Amino acid sequence: MGDTIEMLGGLVFVSSILVLFSSQDGKTNKTNDNSGIDVFILLKNIKNINKNIFTKSGLMVGLGENKDEVLQVMDDLRFAEVDFLTIGQYLQPSVKHYPLKRYVHPEEFAELKTIAESKGFVIVSSSPLTRSSYHADEDFSKMKKLRERQSQCLLLQ
Repeated sequence: MGDTIEMLGGLVFVSSILVLFSSQDGKTNKTNDNSGIDVFILLKNIKNINKNIFTKSGLMVGLGENKDEVLQVMDDLRFAEVDFLTIGQYLQPSVKHYPLKRYVHPEEFAELKTIAESKGFVIVSSSPLTRSSYHADEDFSKMKKLRERQSQCLLLQ
């Protein structure tokens, strides 16, 4: 896998944290793609193999999570050196899916964006309508330009 990741230097690796909530027994459940893979370790390993790969992750809120749980996931993602973060409103696709617990107010999304930026995420999209692919092409272009500027600054030192 390492050789493959090294060849992907210009691409973005995306993983979404689809569900984040406190269960009734008080334990926090973090669900990604249900594969059992620890997404935080996977993202960290990708950055260990190739620092030039952009990593992006997303959260869906409104499932009964509390603010501390969202902040903890942000900390976990920053530990994994995630570059991009998207935060959007969970919407129940059908009656068979997990029910929506609450609509998150746009001001809360703005506050979460400010917090995420202060934690070191390079690009943050946070709004009720944000999805993991939200402005993906624009964000990738911004990230490439930022990396190029950083490289130029290092060469000048």
